[in-house]
Amino acid sequence: MAKGGHVTIHEPWWNPSRATIRYADGRVVELDEPFEGGGLNYETAHFCELIRAGQLESPLMPHSRSLQMIAMADAARAALGLKFAGE
Repeated sequence: MAKGGHVTIHEPWWNPSRATIRYADGRVVELDEPFEGGGLNYETAHFCELIRAGQLESPLMPHSRSLQMIAMADAARAALGLKFAGE
């Protein structure tokens, strides 16, 4: 099997129902699977549970993990030279 290629996740990115896989050897696979839910539904439900319980931090996604993810995204943007307006 050939290595390489790329995947395109079609809009809307937060609840896609279509993806296209393009392999380096020229094969193309189209995936079309209806999305169940409204997008980010698990995250929203968890957030509401935390609010109801008076919690300020999720045990599933602690603040430290969020900060790590932000640092990773910032490092990736810096490596690509991507800057947002106002930076």
